[in-house]
Amino acid sequence: MNAEIEAAVANCTVCCEKQRSNSKEPLQPHEIPCRPWQKVCADLFTWNNKEYIVLADYYSRFFEIDQLRSLSSSAVIRKLSVNFARHGIPEILMSDNGPQFASAEFADFASRWDFKHITSSPRYPQSNGLAEKCVQISKNILDKTYKDGIDPLLALLEYRTTPVDNLASPAQLLMSRRLRSVLPTTGKQLQPKVVEPADVCARREQVQSRQKLFYDRAARNLPPLQMNDSIYLQTADKTWKPAQITRVDPNRSYQVQTADGAQYQRNRRHLRHTPMRNPSSNADDTPTDLTSVPLQKVTASTSSKPTPSKPMTVTRSGRVVRAPQKLNL
Repeated sequence: MNAEIEAAVANCTVCCEKQRSNSKEPLQPHEIPCRPWQKVCADLFTWNNKEYIVLADYYSRFFEIDQLRSLSSSAVIRKLSVNFARHGIPEILMSDNGPQFASAEFADFASRWDFKHITSSPRYPQSNGLAEKCVQISKNILDKTYKDGIDPLLALLEYRTTPVDNLASPAQLLMSRRLRSVLPTTGKQLQPKVVEPADVCARREQVQSRQKLFYDRAARNLPPLQMNDSIYLQTADKTWKPAQITRVDPNRSYQVQTADGAQYQRNRRHLRHTPMRNPSSNADDTPTDLTSVPLQKVTASTSSKPTPSKPMTVTRSGRVVRAPQKLNL
């Protein structure tokens, strides 16, 4: 009966469409770079009806904010080119799958400037978590300075000169020197000083290990999917629709195709493998029709067989202990 119930649910279209979301999987932290501006990430955001782009360094947590006049790929490429000319060309650029980053023009830009462009799975922003965090910090800075009437660039300068994660400031980690701000500083403090990369990596690993420990408490691994597997894809409205695996990418990313021919790239968390089970294929199942089970006849000799009498037990008070009547099986 349990097998038939599972098979009925697995073959029910409505049940499959209304299933709950998958549980989160164990955290996969990004690899810590060994030097500044080796790996960066970018993301777009909107504030006060204006478009901005943020570019952050994984090593130092130093980030740049630039306002965009349009959301085209050429406008994004122009702002990235200016920052790359200032700080150098990174080896890896992380971004989401926005149309500005997924265009052929941006692919040509990555080829000409000789850096590797890696995109996160759509609808999975935590894969580009550092950029999302920098967007949050940027919005807080813009909100506070706008309400208080302060220059946002001055507030951004103070953030870049503030130590983070019990390390040096982002400016020190990126440029090996302090930046002069409105806070009083001495000439000795402004002298260049290199922070040991081994100390930075050790501290970053310690922070990542602590984050992973707390995150993995409510996480579990989902079984991997294979090519041509029939799966269900979770849509934006949290419902599921049938699809098929067409490509398996690293880091739990998959290329899927729906019944209408549309192609999607999704994380494993947005895919569910629902096997189709056929209860009739199980030969060891017991028959469910009770009328098909032959009834055994009770012979007269069996029903008339005398039961042996048991000795009577009397307590000290004179009460007779009667043994319970049990079936003689």
